[in-house]
Amino acid sequence: MPSQLNLALLIPGAVLLLAALFAVTVIGSAARSPAALAIRALAGLAGAALLFFGAQPYFSTPRLAPAPSLAPAPVSAPPTTSLPGEPGRAATAALEDCALPNAPPIPDGSKAKREEMVAARAAFVEYDKATNAYAACVDAAIDRVGKQFPDATDVDRQTLRVLGTGAHNTAIDQEQAVADRMNAQVREFKAKHPGQ
Repeated sequence: MPSQLNLALLIPGAVLLLAALFAVTVIGSAARSPAALAIRALAGLAGAALLFFGAQPYFSTPRLAPAPSLAPAPVSAPPTTSLPGEPGRAATAALEDCALPNAPPIPDGSKAKREEMVAARAAFVEYDKATNAYAACVDAAIDRVGKQFPDATDVDRQTLRVLGTGAHNTAIDQEQAVADRMNAQVREFKAKHPGQ
């Protein structure tokens, strides 16, 4: 079953890639201007990158545990170089430890009672706290993985930035969408119940 982080990368990646590919069909000749071509190219690259990093766990092979050894293992210093892509895989695993909160249910403001709206507001405040904790967890995980691989390549450092920014911003964007829906229902409630 795909993790929430993988879906958070795959879905926007697919949307960006499809938007870049079909902009001419949808928008028409305006999508062929030099500026529009540059924007489409950037959107396509960003979409492809998100798809690549979101799908990466599906292409990796599971590692088997080494057979137990009877002789004690020699003590050695940790490796000073990392394999290409290793920081990204470590970051993906670290981000899975961050709990993305579920949005609270939002009552229909035109039918809800005052108590339901107050309870929904309290649930949203808790959701906001959980979203902020998730964003902080993401930032800390990416920072920790970055320090774990000080010799990472520029590509690996960029991968860490994309993973961290994508997970962080997706959670904030989801919360903003919930806040917008909540505010719309509060307006509905106030229109139906003036003075409450």
